[in-house]
Amino acid sequence: HNKVELNNTLKKLYKTEIAKDINKTITLTASKVLLTTALSQSGKFDALSVALSNVRMIMQICVKCGYHPTYARLSKLIVKVFRNSLFAYSIEALNAGELVTSGINALADNILKSIPIVGTITKSLIEGSTNALLTLRIGILTRKYLYEEYSIQEGMSDPSEIQTEIVNSAIKEANENIDEIVKECKGKILIGKKNKVSVK
Repeated sequence: HNKVELNNTLKKLYKTEIAKDINKTITLTASKVLLTTALSQSGKFDALSVALSNVRMIMQICVKCGYHPTYARLSKLIVKVFRNSLFAYSIEALNAGELVTSGINALADNILKSIPIVGTITKSLIEGSTNALLTLRIGILTRKYLYEEYSIQEGMSDPSEIQTEIVNSAIKEANENIDEIVKECKGKILIGKKNKVSVK
């Protein structure tokens, strides 16, 4: 019956257990997107796969946050998240080489340099990493819009400032996590590419 205590308890719960669960979902989805698009040879399939994976992830995050939005509200959230994620890409004029610097450096070590298909693997890794980074940003933005936007509003009143703060913090968090995902997936990409070459 104590609204203040209830509010503080819910905030703590969201920032700990629920946030960990959501972050795990985001990371797993980004890893799957990286592997799928890195090993695929079809641009159209990649685009469809990335879109479906991200829509599914947004729906999962909503459920984990305790939200059960109508299709109309869910559609608005999806459009908002996708729009701001892609807008961030256009503003930064991102290039894949800068997105995964440490991951690519780790890939181009002495062992992999001796493998003939290293160029193909590196190119695939860059393409997959770009899609994985977009997925990370979409997932993080979704999480922030669902239960962090209100806390940001406590210190800001200008809607544009709030929007900028949310997008910038999501970009920063995604950029900090992408290299770790690349490192975890590069071995699987190597095996997958070698298998494709052997089959051909």
